[in-house]
Amino acid sequence: MKEKPMQMKAFSLQKSVRPYGYLAFSLLVALLCTLYLEFTYDLSFLAQTGDAAGVFFRSFSVSTALRMGLFFFVTFSLLMLTVSSRVAETIVKHRYLLSAILLCVLVLFEISGSSIALWGPRLGEDSFNGTLFGRPWPYRSDEWSVFTPFAFSQSYTGNNAISEVIRGCPTDVTMVYAQPSWSVATLFRPFLWGFLAFGASRGLSFFWCARAIVLVLTTYECMILVTNRRRRIAAYAAILIGFAPIIEWWFAVNGTAELFIFGQGLVLSLHHVLRARRFRSQFGWSALLSWLLGCYALIIYPSWQIPLVYVFGFMGVAVLYLWAKEVGPGKRMPVIRDVALPLIVCLEVAAILLGISLANSWEAIQTVMHTSYPGSRFFTGGGLFPLLVNPLVSMLAPFWPEAYAPNVCEASAFASLFPLGIILAVCTLIYSLRKGHADTWIICLLVPYAILFSYGAFGFPSALAKFTLLGNVQTGRLTLALGYLDVVLLARSLAYVQDASRHSYTHTKSPLMLRVISIGIVAAIVAGTIAFATIQVPDLMRQSRWAFLLLATTTAVLVAPVIAVFAKSRRYEARETPSLSGAFLLASAAVVLVSGMCVNPLQRGADALLQSDTLKAVEQIVQEDPDAIWITDSSDYGQATITVGARTITSVNVYPNLERWRAIDTDGAYLNTYNRYVHIQIAPDTTTTFVNPYADSLKITIAPDEVPKLGATYWLSLNDLSQWDTARTQFVPFATAGPFTVHRIVSQ
Repeated sequence: MKEKPMQMKAFSLQKSVRPYGYLAFSLLVALLCTLYLEFTYDLSFLAQTGDAAGVFFRSFSVSTALRMGLFFFVTFSLLMLTVSSRVAETIVKHRYLLSAILLCVLVLFEISGSSIALWGPRLGEDSFNGTLFGRPWPYRSDEWSVFTPFAFSQSYTGNNAISEVIRGCPTDVTMVYAQPSWSVATLFRPFLWGFLAFGASRGLSFFWCARAIVLVLTTYECMILVTNRRRRIAAYAAILIGFAPIIEWWFAVNGTAELFIFGQGLVLSLHHVLRARRFRSQFGWSALLSWLLGCYALIIYPSWQIPLVYVFGFMGVAVLYLWAKEVGPGKRMPVIRDVALPLIVCLEVAAILLGISLANSWEAIQTVMHTSYPGSRFFTGGGLFPLLVNPLVSMLAPFWPEAYAPNVCEASAFASLFPLGIILAVCTLIYSLRKGHADTWIICLLVPYAILFSYGAFGFPSALAKFTLLGNVQTGRLTLALGYLDVVLLARSLAYVQDASRHSYTHTKSPLMLRVISIGIVAAIVAGTIAFATIQVPDLMRQSRWAFLLLATTTAVLVAPVIAVFAKSRRYEARETPSLSGAFLLASAAVVLVSGMCVNPLQRGADALLQSDTLKAVEQIVQEDPDAIWITDSSDYGQATITVGARTITSVNVYPNLERWRAIDTDGAYLNTYNRYVHIQIAPDTTTTFVNPYADSLKITIAPDEVPKLGATYWLSLNDLSQWDTARTQFVPFATAGPFTVHRIVSQ
């Protein structure tokens, strides 16, 4: 069955029913976006210079006015441009070409969102080296302090699958914190290919920018499918998902972007596999589906992976059901027979490649599975209700991050308008049932929502948690899947209402009455959001009146267009849907886009780490003595030294070297403290002890005569270690590296 080509519904601001309403709304959105950008600039300026200037600090100047004028002009102009049918059609038609050009430009100029500039002050040099806009965040240490140094260290191993640099001993880098390597596993990690092709700095740029661009594109295509080709609603949902606070705060680690890229890609691939008629197309889509399945499997972060398996699995069920309904009972089996061969072949190839990857890393996988942390964790759910903080509150996190508990990353969420999406979806489902045709998409989205919400809110018995695999999922990690479902349900409900209104011209209520009711609903939601934020995030509302103003205005701007779509009379809606309603939705989504862009800094290059004078001194020693083993005071510094090829014991241990630690813990008394993923702090003392200040932290005090048992040659320290010399062990100052001293460990 041949698909009809998708066509853009034209919309011109000049010909719309109420252009002045959209103009006024765009002015408000542009002003709100200007405040977000100005606050980001003010706080970045404070962090770099120590001067509190700008609107955020109630300090006004000519430069402030000019800057805000520029922000306002740019945002308002873009809102006006994108609502034009000609501009919108051009963007949609050439979206892949435009995305490719944008990616090439960003990679060429080494642009990323990394917080790598924080290495400057940690290594005794200027801070924010290369930061063009925004602030690098210490909260995202998993990115700038762990993942990025790991990736950079690979260039000193020839991008081998086994690194001698990390942990100062053979370490598999293809599974835990997967790194760029010439291995089979990297076939399923396309965003690491940039490190292999372009080197460290541009590889980092490709890793950040390619994931962001592909995430938005994939989400848009998936939402086109879910919304029955409502392009503006699809773009609206793509922005709400691609620039959501939870995506941006967790962007570089745990496969957060990849989960949605590969998961939504699987749904799209299944849709096209079923509709492909030529063998070449069937084979191509089958190969893509199989490859994406392998990509998703190798993300290896069950806490987020498993809930989203439910989500994308049921979306796949919707695709299958709609396809079966479309082709009819007589044509299903011929299509299945045609598709079966290429699909089975491709799945077998992908399974073989995955099997090889797992076999090559089996020892590391087994070690991780038998660790005290994270290997032995098991959960039964419950406790979700306290985590249901109004998701719009997390949009303010870039300005008051310290107000969020337990930390800003854990408190982040989708800007999903919860619970509006779920309420409207239920209402839409009831309406569709009354019309005699239950909406397939809403049913297939509500089922995983009910399962995940039940597990999170009430908990499952141990046997059920184990059977459903949700026992591997902490309750706090459910917010990623539930928030995504909220957005998709909202988008599907909007699309359904617009589809229904096109075929109905009944004037059921007075437009004036509907407007009054709509304004009342929006006001009630704004008031509820403020009240909820005051109770759940009290520090945020105490810190500044700006927080109150931003939260109230942001809530109104995001909620009002959604309510308007559902509240307008069918007669009026039929005349202007989908163009004007879609334009209002897209304009409101611009606030989410800008707030998301304010989370991560706009960073150029990686000179804060790659051109550090401190590390250049270490690198010189490494070149002279490449097989030497290093110790540093903490994993922070250990992560720095591995980027110049120093084989460092105290880099982050993604899984333990039990043999090494047993050399100084002969009776195994401290096994549970080091048999885990750990950041290490180490210092000489009179006795040797191991302590876990936190689940992923290991603090070691070590007797000087025990140090040689670790096999270390050099110790990079901020302190003078020679005071700990003994008759058998001496720490001889060997070289100076910035504020550090390199001590040579000499034992007799």
